[in-house]
Amino acid sequence: MYTLKFDGLFHEEVKLSNGKIRAGFIGYGWLIYKRKRLIARGFGVFALDKYAASNIAEYLALIEGLEALSDFGVQGEMVEIRGDAKCVIDQMRGETRVSSLPTQKVNRQAARLAEHFSNLIWRWVPRQDNREADRLTKHAIREMRYTEQSFRDTLKLKPAASILDGKLIPVIDLRVYQV
Repeated sequence: MYTLKFDGLFHEEVKLSNGKIRAGFIGYGWLIYKRKRLIARGFGVFALDKYAASNIAEYLALIEGLEALSDFGVQGEMVEIRGDAKCVIDQMRGETRVSSLPTQKVNRQAARLAEHFSNLIWRWVPRQDNREADRLTKHAIREMRYTEQSFRDTLKLKPAASILDGKLIPVIDLRVYQV
């Protein structure tokens, strides 16, 4: 059995001196275990010029973790997915409706990835039981130090292909497979 633990964090709305911009940095972390042995982990930060929110961060963490699981080719194995964002877990189970358009987009992307796995178990866990993924997420945010000028410079970069309408710019993106 495999276990994917994920967590996301939205790092404050950034207000620039020339006016308000709904923007910020989204950090994420995920870990994959095979029979309680850590086999992969990843963390990263994306700059997002709009739609930045904690639910988007949680979904991006989930998407990154699902992509890593796919890299391992374990689509036929039992996989337990654990996260502390109850709304994301409930939405992936189909128990809760997704209301906002940006969240619908990342939910659809996660659902498309999840369709490739035949035996997923979605489990909500309290935040204190998700400390490992939370630590990776906070580590990613700490690695990314910025000022107003560096934020402006980041937003000038060419955005990565994004499932969102806003610019999604990878600042840090790391995957480590320990097979």
